[in-house]
Amino acid sequence: MLPQEYSIASLRMLHPNLFPLELILSAHDKFLGHTSDQPRPLGRIQKPAKVPQKVLTTVEDKAKKFPWSGTIHLIKGLLLEGRNEAREALDEYALAVHLSASRDWQPQWRLGLLQQRVGLFASGNKTLSDLLTKFDGIGEMYRDLGQLSEEPVARGPLYVDRALLERMRAQAEEAEVRKAMGGADEGDQTQWAKDEL
Repeated sequence: MLPQEYSIASLRMLHPNLFPLELILSAHDKFLGHTSDQPRPLGRIQKPAKVPQKVLTTVEDKAKKFPWSGTIHLIKGLLLEGRNEAREALDEYALAVHLSASRDWQPQWRLGLLQQRVGLFASGNKTLSDLLTKFDGIGEMYRDLGQLSEEPVARGPLYVDRALLERMRAQAEEAEVRKAMGGADEGDQTQWAKDEL
């Protein structure tokens, strides 16, 4: 694998709205150290991923220069997960979720998948369910993960509380109508947000 391949992968991850989901998941696989000729069966101890030292050094340098970059912490998490350092990877993914823009689904996706992989099924299900309510296509991507990625994940069906989802959508629509009619002020919107928490 050439370092240029990692540059392309990081570009895809940095601009996820410009690429199809399959290419973004392929970028994740690249940093995890997965390739199509290196299957990773479930239930077996994996050897640490073979990522070039130059890539590891570059990512560490970038993390020092740009500690507020969610994408850098996402990549660090992928590298750690690829080396079977799950606890450290979970920490990096959680930090990436915190630092990333709300329109970037990747850190929360990785966090949820790893939570499930290490047996934190309730946490992983909640993380992925929350993500499902924010982004179209996540449910299908989760369902088709076996075909879209080289990564095996021990998981069950993704459960979403449909009643809660419908209530949240109805409240959002109601708030939009009030706003359009000029009846909603900042206080109304703040109260709605508090009600949801």
